[in-house]
Amino acid sequence: MKKKTRIILALALLLLLFSVLLSSCGSSAKDTKTEQPKQTEQPKPTEAPKPTDPPKPKDAVIKDKDDIKLATSCAADGKTITAVCTGNTSKLEYAWYLEKETNGKYEKVATVPYQADNQYKLDAGALETGTYVIKAFARYTKNNEFKRSVEAVHFTYDAAAGKLVVSELLADELTLRTEYKLEGKTVEASCSCKSDAELEYAWYVQKDVNGKNEKVKTENYGTNTSYRLDVGELESGDYNIKVFVRLKDVPTAKVSEIVINFSYDSKSGEIKVK
Repeated sequence: MKKKTRIILALALLLLLFSVLLSSCGSSAKDTKTEQPKQTEQPKPTEAPKPTDPPKPKDAVIKDKDDIKLATSCAADGKTITAVCTGNTSKLEYAWYLEKETNGKYEKVATVPYQADNQYKLDAGALETGTYVIKAFARYTKNNEFKRSVEAVHFTYDAAAGKLVVSELLADELTLRTEYKLEGKTVEASCSCKSDAELEYAWYVQKDVNGKNEKVKTENYGTNTSYRLDVGELESGDYNIKVFVRLKDVPTAKVSEIVINFSYDSKSGEIKVK
């Protein structure tokens, strides 16, 4: 009986050892297998942001015609002139006049009634020889009594030669360089401009009166590229000195720039440059 028990125990021990060997071989086989790298999802290409329209400027508050501010620009393609007038509010309508100089006065030769379009195209090739101006008129749609006008384009046309000269485009080629010197109560403003054409200079001294510039001193067009001002002659207030430069042969081709802004206290004699 004891012998039989030993045999059974020996067999059980062998079975246990055999199962342990099998399990260790299985685990080592699994360990020898190389795991395949998991495929990672490729990021989707991001779409380029779509261009957005620039924010539109807020409409100005219009309480009077003087609140309407107009800016003009022009272009010429061959004999076609395009004039553009832009106001500080979207609630404007635009009208256009084409006027020709006759004996020193401008007379209407064509008109465009008020409409929303702020552009005017003109075929100058259909005109007679002469000097012309394109005027833009703007009115406030909420109150048609509020109107402003501006001379948008000046040009000459030679029908025989087919030659068109637009003053504003000539003026765009003029680049001004201005500077000033302040010694005591004397301001000296100067201006230089590179151009192959002969130039003329004019000077304004302007005072701020209720937010508007009013001329207090002027020097008409001439060859002076500098201007001296005795500030001590002025009343207390805010002032600026402005220069105008034009082509002598084409007087309507002109540009302007403020050289200096300053305030003056006549009691203390103090000058503050702004």
